Amino acid sequence: MGNAQFSATGANGFLKVELAVDRAGELYIAYQEAAAVGRLNHVMHYTGTTWEVLGNSVNVAGERDNFNLAVHPNGKLYLAYSDGNALFVKTFNKQLNNWDAPVRVINTRVSEFDIQVAGDGIVYLAACIYTTEKTEVWKMDIP
Repeated sequence: MGNAQFSATGANGFLKVELAVDRAGELYIAYQEAAAVGRLNHVMHYTGTTWEVLGNSVNVAGERDNFNLAVHPNGKLYLAYSDGNALFVKTFNKQLNNWDAPVRVINTRVSEFDIQVAGDGIVYLAACIYTTEKTEVWKMDIP
């Protein structure tokens, strides 16, 4: 769909992509590219003919491929990401065409994590805490 190769900067070589589809069939994809300093997470939306960048990219320092994407039944897009020191969640504001301020969910390093939105709209986040190697699950209230 769209171009076989796409990116916000024209770069190639990202290793991880996250795909989310809303109830209306709108496609969103998140991926990461190297930057001059650190790494940048990008999210794109498929317009039906091409991919367009959504909002500003998110600099995650040197944290590689540690992000997830989910969509709420009402169409709100969630981007969860780690910067190596904490875990954050941002929501996309369609009126501003940019990301809302991040919410710091976990104030420590995580190994792996996932974000999912249930059919009733409840947002769940599961993460493996790096220091304890324990997995924790959060029920989140992020508007």
